[in-house]
Parts: sequence; structure tokens; C-alpha cells
Amino acid sequence: MMVGIYTFINYYVAMNTLRNDLSYNLTQFRLNSGLTQEQAAELIGISTKYYGLIERGRRIPSDVLLSRISEVTGIPITSLNPDCQMHIIREPSLDGSIVDDINHITDMLIKTPEIIPPVIKIVTALYETASTK
Repeated sequence: MMVGIYTFINYYVAMNTLRNDLSYNLTQFRLNSGLTQEQAAELIGISTKYYGLIERGRRIPSDVLLSRISEVTGIPITSLNPDCQMHIIREPSLDGSIVDDINHITDMLIKTPEIIPPVIKIVTALYETASTK
């Protein structure tokens, strides 16, 4: 159970980090280039609406589109690609040293407090499911 919760929190933090980095980098590129969202979307070859969703962190584009965004904007693919962001995920301890895992989870929650409410909901649901078995 701890491994499942741990994996979920790691994944959630990684994806949240990716959205924030991608959103920030795209916005900075656009503003520094003096472009509107419409112009940036046209350069990349996507709709203005979809570009806006990416820039606001509501969508993560496909690998093909991430490559195109990197090519057009000059933003390194490592700042755009979820696979490159997964280095922040740490494997749970398998030797039973749960204290290290709990400390790592606590550190992640302190660094990204916006994920605390959804994490609490998931952990509560997992606990309720496990306690009924």
C-alpha cells in the first residue's frame, strides 16, 4: 500500500512540475519574443485555443508536439518532455525503512503544497478501501 501511495505522489509531483515548467517556459518565450498567443500558436502549428491550454498548464502536448515546440521556441526538450522530468521520482525503499519514504513524501508536499488536498483524498480513499477488506 505504501509503495502505491508513494508512486502516486511522485507521479503527481512530477506532472505538476512538468506543467508548471512547460507553462512558464512557453509564456516566457512568447513574452520575450513579443508574440501574442495567436502568433505563437501559428508558429508552432496548433490552434490558439490549444496553445492557451498548454500555456495555462491545462494540457500536456504529445511527444511529437513537444519536439515541435522545442524546435520552434529553442526551449530544450528536457524542459518540455515528461520523460526527462521523471528524474525527480525516487524509488520507494524495499528494505522496510518506511521512515525515509515518509520523510521524502513530506519534503515533496512541503515543496508543492498545492498537491496536498488531492493527495489527502487519494490516501483517504485507499485507506477506506483497504480497511473494508
